[in-house]
Amino acid sequence: MRLDGRYLQVACSPVARVYLSGRGRHANRVSGRGMTRAKLPVDGLQGSRLRLTVIDAAGNRAWTNPFEV
Repeated sequence: MRLDGRYLQVACSPVARVYLSGRGRHANRVSGRGMTRAKLPVDGLQGSRLRLTVIDAAGNRAWTNPFEV
């Protein structure tokens, strides 16, 4: 993953959903079939610790440790 201005760009193995979550119920997400790249806005999530979560078609999840932008 890489921060590119106001967006977090992600490259991963094929997934169905990518979530960028912040404090409380604030989150940005992208859904698709077999995605290997995603671009998520960080607007509205700054100032809180963020976590990136990816979910594949079988429901398996992977996530990052919390980080700040």
